[in-house]
Amino acid sequence: MADNRARPAARPGVGAGTGAAAGAGTAAPNRAAGLGPPPPPPGSQQQPQQQSQVTPLGPPPPPRQLFGKRDAVFRPWPLPSKQPANIGEFVQRLKFQGIDFRDLNEDTLREQIEKEKAEEAKGEQKKKESTKTVASTDVKRNTSHDRPRGLQEMIAKRDEILMSLEAAVQSGLIAVDFVSLLLSKDRPTQALQTLSPIVRDKAGIGTLSAGRIANAAQAARAIQSQSGGGFSAGGNTGGLSAAEVQALDETTRFNAQRLVEHKLECVGWQLLAMDRASEVLQVGRKRLRAEMRREERYWAEVLAVRDKGWTLSRMPGQRRVLRVKFGFAESAPDLRALSFAPLQRVKNGQVALDLSALGAPSAIVLTLKKTVAGGKEVIGRSPLATRLPDSASLEARLLEARNTVHAKELWRELGREARTMIAHGVAFYDDAIVFPAGAGIEGIITIEPLYHRPSANVSAAEKAKRDADATHDPQLNDMATGLATSLQLFLAHGHRDHYRQRSSPPPPSDSTPPPPIYYMLRPIVANLKYEKGIEHIAGYLSDVCGILHGVGLEGSCFTLYERPLSMSIPPTSTAKPQNQQNQQQHAPSASEGLCNAFLAPREFSFEYTINDQVRILVRCRTTVAPLKAQYLVQLLPPASSSSPSSSVPTPLAPPGPPPPKNPLVDVFPPADNYGTLRDVLDYLSKATSHVLAAHARKLACQWEDRSGMGAVWSTSVDGMEILQKKNAFARVRFSLVPHTTMTALDTLVALTEGRDPVVPIENDKDNFIDGSEELADAQSSEAGDAENNAQDTENARNVDSPMVHPSPPELRVYASWSMDDTETAVYRKWVWSASSLAEKSIDDANDANDLESVVIGCVSGKLKPPAESNSR
Repeated sequence: MADNRARPAARPGVGAGTGAAAGAGTAAPNRAAGLGPPPPPPGSQQQPQQQSQVTPLGPPPPPRQLFGKRDAVFRPWPLPSKQPANIGEFVQRLKFQGIDFRDLNEDTLREQIEKEKAEEAKGEQKKKESTKTVASTDVKRNTSHDRPRGLQEMIAKRDEILMSLEAAVQSGLIAVDFVSLLLSKDRPTQALQTLSPIVRDKAGIGTLSAGRIANAAQAARAIQSQSGGGFSAGGNTGGLSAAEVQALDETTRFNAQRLVEHKLECVGWQLLAMDRASEVLQVGRKRLRAEMRREERYWAEVLAVRDKGWTLSRMPGQRRVLRVKFGFAESAPDLRALSFAPLQRVKNGQVALDLSALGAPSAIVLTLKKTVAGGKEVIGRSPLATRLPDSASLEARLLEARNTVHAKELWRELGREARTMIAHGVAFYDDAIVFPAGAGIEGIITIEPLYHRPSANVSAAEKAKRDADATHDPQLNDMATGLATSLQLFLAHGHRDHYRQRSSPPPPSDSTPPPPIYYMLRPIVANLKYEKGIEHIAGYLSDVCGILHGVGLEGSCFTLYERPLSMSIPPTSTAKPQNQQNQQQHAPSASEGLCNAFLAPREFSFEYTINDQVRILVRCRTTVAPLKAQYLVQLLPPASSSSPSSSVPTPLAPPGPPPPKNPLVDVFPPADNYGTLRDVLDYLSKATSHVLAAHARKLACQWEDRSGMGAVWSTSVDGMEILQKKNAFARVRFSLVPHTTMTALDTLVALTEGRDPVVPIENDKDNFIDGSEELADAQSSEAGDAENNAQDTENARNVDSPMVHPSPPELRVYASWSMDDTETAVYRKWVWSASSLAEKSIDDANDANDLESVVIGCVSGKLKPPAESNSR
């Protein structure tokens, strides 16, 4: 398609013309493009041509850069280097290429390079051969099809040629439009002659220009120096004077001005960026100072707890988070996992402990309930700590968390131990453990959450509970506090023993070792039994000795032998061990020695002296595992036979008489051992009755010798009664029984005092009834507390329970005489007790107060009831 647009005529001096015109025409564009030297300024003299053609001796100066390295200009981001940044990236690239870094050496690299060169040579040879093959094929194809075979093929060839010509014409028109638009900036009149109307309407005139950047940069530096903007690098003005700048064409000057403006704009943007950076730095400085204060407070608390001995480590999976261990290494695995807490920093810099897995802070509380007369309960309770606020120190919160873990483990171990102590009166419920803590005292162990700090929003129920806690019995409160502290000490002692067992592992075995067994409640119950056993036996012997003194037997007494608990605690040593072997043999601490003393068996003994000939030794041994109290009763020889002079034999002297022995050895020897305290007290009562019966028979025989009546008095089979051989109804019996006991003889005495003649009952001396249960039932019915009665009955029936206080003993003397006319008998009794002797009150005020007078009166018949009192 032909271009029918009108073409502009050639300007004079442009295109074909004279040589001068042509030279002038070409010089200006060359100067505009920066190809030739600049023209001399006006008024300057023309230099000789020979001088201008002198060639410099040295090498040409290097081309001046447009901008320096430190000039404020916009530059693209630098491309990253293709070389490996480090040895790791280099090794990774080698692995990607299938090369092992360890097998890499110079010979291998050279072989690989030669192989790659050979492959490249083969590839180029193949390309050349394929190119020659294609060329020969095209030549053959073109020669074979050089001529069209028909009319259609000739038309197709013509259309193809016309399309190629049309594309060439359009490309030329586009090039003419581009050059015309470029010249429209400097020579718009000439450019409009060749510029198409479409481009002129769409793009406009002077929208595109071009110029030499080197001249524009020199002009920009000259303009900047002239305007007072300073000099370029090196103190040079760029090599252009003011006249030369004015002589430049408009495009070059415009580009130079744009460069100056661009540089000023860059400087302005840089100043704005520096202002924004300054503001950001000010804000960052304030934030950094606040962050430094927070970090300083955080690390001060962390270092403080580390210096106190707390173990710090990193959180698994969170290497930037610290955690602290506040639990125990010997705890159960599930509790051991709860013994760590991350140290998170809050906004104010304080350390926050994440104790969500552990739960609310709690503690073990021990409550003692004592039932007094009238069914009233007196309560003692161990103190419960107040929950710490979140603003407390880190060490205080760690101690609270450690106490919580300790309380949870203590509660679990107490539950395990309580299930094995049901036979000893220990009951385990869902939220409480009940155990006997003394005579009429019940201990209750619970785990309770800590109190919150008192505030105005405290509920009325919580206030009432705190008021009730404040009105407890101080003595019971101290006892409950001591027991609660003992439980914690025993658990810590169990941890220490378990650690020592793990330090010396047993021989290899396929079986899994069982979990450790901790004794916490057992030593408390065992030592309570030990203390109560001493208290009960001492109280019983004190009452018996008081009764015997009241009836005239002044030689009765008792002595307690007990090893002090302080002697069982080894002395602590402050010297440090030199090696590990000495460390294992090092003396234990005071708390460890105290726990060992309570866990070890404890013993006490009582020496009970009735008279000079009868001495009884009662020994008790209380063990923790198994939990029981074993009693041993021994008969000691008379005090006169234990002197040192009589015990040392003389070689030349003839053998003397055998040493005297205890009279009870033949008539009433003790058993091998006794399992309960009741059996021990029963033996002591019967032994005292035996001694009293023997003393009464001696008094009766003396009276018969003085009176000459010829009556013979003897001792019964059981040894607690004297009777007359000629008269089966004349008897005097001695019984030392609790005051709540009612015997068959008491019934006969009651009938006699009611003026009812009674037929004597054979062997009535052994028919006695224990009325302690009936009395307990009566008291419980009056108090209306059936549950406590059931618990008291259970403790009373326990085979090894010194927790129930025994009834005070009393001495009863029963006497019987035969009636004159009938084969019947009358009965009478005398009763002495510690309380009655203290009050100086006797059943019959006209009778004598001593035992000798009663025995002589019964033997002589003076104390026999009168005949009118025996008839209805």
